[in-house]
Amino acid sequence: MKKINLIIFLLLSTLIVMGLNAQTVGEFGTDIDDILGDKLKSKTNSLNKLDPNEMPVGDVIDADLYVVGPNDRLSLKIIPIADQEEILKVTADGKIALPRNYGVIDVKNKTLNETIELISEKINKSNPEAKVFVSLLKPRIVLISVEGNVKNIGTYNLPASYRVSTVLKIANSSDSKNNSTAAIIKSEKLFDKEKEKLSNYENSGMTFKKTYYQRNIKVFSRDGLLREVDLLKSKVEDYEKYDPFIREGDRIVVPYDREDFPTISISGEVNSPMMLHYKEGDKISVLLNNSYGFTEYADMDNVYLNYADGKRVKLKFDENNNLINDDIVLSSGCIINVGKKIVETNDEIGVVSVMGEVMNAGNYIIHKDKTKLSEIIKQAGGFSEDAYLPLANIIRNDNKNSILDDPMKDYSLFFQNSDLTVEDTMRFNLDSYLKKPYVTVDFVKLFNNDELSQDVILQNGDIIRIPKNPNRVYVFGRVNNPGYVQFEEGKSIDWYINKANGFTEGADIERARIIRANTNVWIKPDENIVVKDGDMIYIPSPPQLSKTTEVMQNQTYISVITALATVGFLIIQIVSLSTAK
Repeated sequence: MKKINLIIFLLLSTLIVMGLNAQTVGEFGTDIDDILGDKLKSKTNSLNKLDPNEMPVGDVIDADLYVVGPNDRLSLKIIPIADQEEILKVTADGKIALPRNYGVIDVKNKTLNETIELISEKINKSNPEAKVFVSLLKPRIVLISVEGNVKNIGTYNLPASYRVSTVLKIANSSDSKNNSTAAIIKSEKLFDKEKEKLSNYENSGMTFKKTYYQRNIKVFSRDGLLREVDLLKSKVEDYEKYDPFIREGDRIVVPYDREDFPTISISGEVNSPMMLHYKEGDKISVLLNNSYGFTEYADMDNVYLNYADGKRVKLKFDENNNLINDDIVLSSGCIINVGKKIVETNDEIGVVSVMGEVMNAGNYIIHKDKTKLSEIIKQAGGFSEDAYLPLANIIRNDNKNSILDDPMKDYSLFFQNSDLTVEDTMRFNLDSYLKKPYVTVDFVKLFNNDELSQDVILQNGDIIRIPKNPNRVYVFGRVNNPGYVQFEEGKSIDWYINKANGFTEGADIERARIIRANTNVWIKPDENIVVKDGDMIYIPSPPQLSKTTEVMQNQTYISVITALATVGFLIIQIVSLSTAK
């Protein structure tokens, strides 16, 4: 009997072990990635949901530099002790309570890596075989203040994963929802000034931007620590020291630019010419790293370091544009200048397009400052039977392609030194806004009358358009039957108005005008003016004056009559006095 019981016990034990093993393998797998797989994803699903009001995480976290603090969330996974992820939270006094009675650890002023090591040591002390996985799941939100030379001073709630540079980007951004109309207008004006400066310095190899504030930011910490931030040097060395993560209670003070301060600079063919506030110990690498590399036109055999006393050192670079010279310590006034290669533009030829009524429409090659209009028309096989030369034109690109161009500003600049009256500004702005990119040329005079003065030289990108004969004139305004009228060669404006069944009662015949199809110029008709194909004829009503204008006119008439009566009365009085004598 005892043997049977023993056999049954052994069988049951084997089944239990096999079941546990199957459960372990089936649930966790044999790979650590499987262990941390689906369950970890489902457990943290709520934390991973996007919240439109939530701040982005910010900068990539370096576990050796990030200091944990109250409300940081960490993810803990212990293999194979627990099959679920544990969420750890740093308490207000800088402690973490570990699960399963592992105890409490103090992480105050500890980096993320130091915190991970403390957690692992604590758990492995009780379970040496356990594998501990810890990561920062969600950084805490800290309260900081920004003041000084930024657009938006104030207090900010931001993730502790933000560095000072990221905070300043936020403090210098514009938020139209929170800004008044006056503030938005001011911001737009500042942007216009900045754009104008950029356009002046574009491709000059120099810069107008001051960088004093970027190298002299101060962060006052709640514990009394002062950190001096140098955003430009942080790109070269000691990221944590010169662009640190923010902490609770930090007060970031951005200085205003000074009028005079020692400088070093890099100019010429670099992607971002820089003039930096010089600090003792600055090296060549500070300038090279902040200029974002060389342009495609840089002459790498013509790069020199120039000292204020006239000394000059040639800088050498390898095939990857890495500095071969020693990273020399600079002195105040040093300038690195990068020369420019001689660029062969090869713009001796170009292309123009011929569209419309020619025998062979398409693109044609031209030679710079040589090819004329007549040559290209000849290459295109000449005009078709339907070509109508009075409406032909050439469109020329003005090479302006900025979406930020402000036409009103251009008009104001044109008008600034003119002798036009203030009343002329509306008409001037309208004319400027509607100006066409046409080349002045008369196709009829050139091709029908052989006037060679009209044979213009073409430029790269010109578009030559030869339209069909429209064979119609449009009559509108105060006529009985407005619309298109069949064109008849040599007919006057009266003939077309009769075709439109004449004037209406409200027509002002004296103000009728012909609008030329090719120029939109308004012409007052007379017996010598004929209507051309494609023209428009407009017959307006008499001018309608507002009540205010009528009152002002009546007042003017009354004033004139009164003045004349007064003068007449004075004359009569003078004559009477003379007669009496």
